[in-house]
Amino acid sequence: MEIEGRGLAQACTTVAADGMTVHAASAPVVAHRRARLAAILAHHPHACLVCAQAEGCARTQCSSNVPEAERCCDLFGACELQQVAAYVGIPPDTPRYVPDGLPRVTDEALFTRDLNLCVACTRCLRACRDLRGVDALEQVELAGRTVVAPRGGSSLADAHCRFCGACVEVCPTGALQDRPPLTGDRDARLLPCVHACPAGVDVPGYLRLAAQGRFDEGLTLILARAPLAGVLGRICPAPCEAACRRTGLGGPTAIAAVKRAC
Repeated sequence: MEIEGRGLAQACTTVAADGMTVHAASAPVVAHRRARLAAILAHHPHACLVCAQAEGCARTQCSSNVPEAERCCDLFGACELQQVAAYVGIPPDTPRYVPDGLPRVTDEALFTRDLNLCVACTRCLRACRDLRGVDALEQVELAGRTVVAPRGGSSLADAHCRFCGACVEVCPTGALQDRPPLTGDRDARLLPCVHACPAGVDVPGYLRLAAQGRFDEGLTLILARAPLAGVLGRICPAPCEAACRRTGLGGPTAIAAVKRAC
């Protein structure tokens, strides 16, 4: 934003004061936003964002002959960076995107990681550290760029990732994506075990309580939706386990057995 008499200032760190006159869309503000966006887009595919035929394009064949490596990623149409570009505007002198040849990991469980698409916003790092308390990610320098990668430069599993999906959920650019891409209702994608349960039991909730040894509280959570928890722990066909995403990590969580333990 622009503060009269003071110039440009970051809105998120500036404390409002009496008599302060603020402009959110003045020419200097817009120019600064566009310059910052251009610096980000220099390291992110953006040819599709300025293409006159972008809407409805299947991206399998390009009428503008843009090399495939320079075309926008799988999030095209749902990318937050694309939304920002539409709002701020892409400067005509934005440098052409040239792939840096950074690692693109597609053979790990559950997620794919394309460091070429990382813009170092650190959302994933903060979600992992501050929301989940895992701290499996860190910032690293690769090919002159700052990107986020598993701690220690290892795989996600070696970095003690819990594969909770929080990092994928907050990634704005497609650097982190589900493998295979998940479609449909957002809640069903994030909590497939709950949506597969006929009673809609809060499966992650009571698993978390059981892991902490709080079995009485876990049982209370189960009883809120399933009054015959002991019976279900023994005869339930456990459709939640069939839907459990950890199947891709060697086997589903033993949800029914934990219910019986509670």
